[in-house]
Amino acid sequence: MGLFLILSGASTLYFLWDLYDFQKRVRLLRQRLDQKKEIDNNTKILWSIPFIVLLLIYQTALGIGFALSLVILYYFEKENKKTIYVKTVENELPHFLRLMAVTIGAGLSTNTALEEIVNRMNKGPLNTELLQVVQEIRLGISRKEALKNWSKRMQSEQVAFLVQSWIQSEELGTKPGEVLNFLADQLHDRKVRQVETEAMQAGVKITLPLAFLIFPAVIIVIFGPIIVGGI
Repeated sequence: MGLFLILSGASTLYFLWDLYDFQKRVRLLRQRLDQKKEIDNNTKILWSIPFIVLLLIYQTALGIGFALSLVILYYFEKENKKTIYVKTVENELPHFLRLMAVTIGAGLSTNTALEEIVNRMNKGPLNTELLQVVQEIRLGISRKEALKNWSKRMQSEQVAFLVQSWIQSEELGTKPGEVLNFLADQLHDRKVRQVETEAMQAGVKITLPLAFLIFPAVIIVIFGPIIVGGI
């Protein structure tokens, strides 16, 4: 009986020790698995850091670019209005010159024809500029100086070409009607060439925002979920 109790106790102790050893092995195995999992997670995180940094840099650059674009748009707003104003004048010049040629051909002097056309023109940028030319002539300023003042105000290549050619033709004694019709044709041809040039340059201007704004966004949209999903 005593031997049985001793053997039973020894068996129980051995079982308990074996159970304890098993639990210890299980804990060690879990720790190793947890460590391996943590290492894998850390590795994935390390691999994802460059992408995250790139994304942050892109978002920051995009925000700065957007802010700068607002500042630039605000800064150049007045300049843009001036450009539209000048282009409107340039577009109306050929029609004005042909009217001048017809009116002078009807027997009116240059100053009288200019004043008559200005009074009949629709209100607009060209009417405003020519009205100032007429007013300066009324104040005693020569037509040559009044036209030069107009060219200085406009800062336009076409207006400068018109004024210079007009003044030279008067100094040479050329018939004003023929000169004005010739200038109208020249300005019309210049306008057509300018439109063609701007159309050719439009593709180049579009390429820059495509390269710096749209393409990076497309790359992030395509590869972003793949990288983030692997974390």
